[in-house]
Amino acid sequence: MIYNIAIDGPAGAGKSTIARRVAKELAFVYVDTGAMYRAMALYLIRSGAGKEDVKEFGRLCQGADIAGVKLGNLLRLVAPQHIDLADLVIHSLLLIVKHI
Repeated sequence: MIYNIAIDGPAGAGKSTIARRVAKELAFVYVDTGAMYRAMALYLIRSGAGKEDVKEFGRLCQGADIAGVKLGNLLRLVAPQHIDLADLVIHSLLLIVKHI
């Protein structure tokens, strides 16, 4: 049987910390979906998409070279060299993430 568990809550509430601990305890794979959304947001910003241009988002996302690699019980984000994963925490990304 396959399980997917989602944890929702406000920023800074400890969702990722709890999710990583639960995944480790239950031998589940932890997927940081927030990092995936931020990576796509950064990709879209750098591709010149307007923040509410949903049709353009779909077209551009098809060309994104962002993937995940399973390392133990974690799914790590892998991005092309032109996307620095450290950039994913920039506040301006939050302006576009909600539209993806």
